Amino acid sequence: LGTFGSQKVITTGADGAQSVYVTDLDGDGDVDVLAGSLVDNKVAWFENLMCSCTSKYCTVADGSIYNTTLLDASGCDLNWPITLDLSNGPPKQFTMLLIGSGTATVTNPGSSQGDLCILGGFFARYKLDVGQISLAGTFSTDISNSASGGPGFGIPSSSGSSILAGETWNFQYWHRNPPTSLGLSGFSEAISVTFK
Repeated sequence: LGTFGSQKVITTGADGAQSVYVTDLDGDGDVDVLAGSLVDNKVAWFENLMCSCTSKYCTVADGSIYNTTLLDASGCDLNWPITLDLSNGPPKQFTMLLIGSGTATVTNPGSSQGDLCILGGFFARYKLDVGQISLAGTFSTDISNSASGGPGFGIPSSSGSSILAGETWNFQYWHRNPPTSLGLSGFSEAISVTFK
């Protein structure tokens, strides 16, 4: 199932906790805990106060109104597998993860609708990891062992370079749009990950 670190006690005040969920409740890129406890009839939110290693940008809230597909990273610790997880994407459309060292933005490049936000330096595609977005609008790329970059966090099209601790890389998904959309393709929001 996996290897886990030592237990971290977040509260001793949840009396009879039954439903416990981890998810990013406040949109800051790290997981928080939501718990419901039966005995004291409470729902509690425990915010993750650790410094996040991810930062989202080019979101709808930032003004990238066509970047409605969401993007999250499962983590940033190079000792564990890391996936880049797309959600709210157009079902049954093809998608591919992009990696870049910059954060420059181009609006509506080519026949696309939306903002491409990881330009201005090294740029590559995980083109061997292309796939189809699920009916639920989800897709994931395991960057720790991708077909494009290889094992060990290899970077596509980099002549064998790998992601190293302390480096910050930017990611974004490109995807086809359904035939009824304005552009032939579009983009997810972007995420910056500082690896450790």
